[in-house]
Amino acid sequence: MRKAPDPLVEGLPCGRPRLLRSGNAVLQVISMAEWTRVAAEVDVPVGTLRSAMAGSQPLVLANVDGDICALEDQCSHQEFPLSDGELDGSDVICIHHGARFDACTGRNKALPAIRPVKS
Repeated sequence: MRKAPDPLVEGLPCGRPRLLRSGNAVLQVISMAEWTRVAAEVDVPVGTLRSAMAGSQPLVLANVDGDICALEDQCSHQEFPLSDGELDGSDVICIHHGARFDACTGRNKALPAIRPVKS
């Protein structure tokens, strides 16, 4: 079994250990035995969104007050990329129709989204 790269410093604030920091890299946990570098921490400044790929999975990374969170990069209302949108506090806003999602949990917070996005 491959271990996580050292030094592993922290996981997501929502308690889901899917994105972790190792030095200045942002890593996605594919499984407990597999890690994929998805971005450098400097690539996701505070208050911004950035698209990234983990294998064939598109992600949107959100830097919420220094904590980097990841969601599937697809609005649950229609199949538009959330990375085209904006980060308002801890909310990811879909630029196409205004749907809002919690950046760390994916919980839908405003219509027209009625389903959460995978975190």
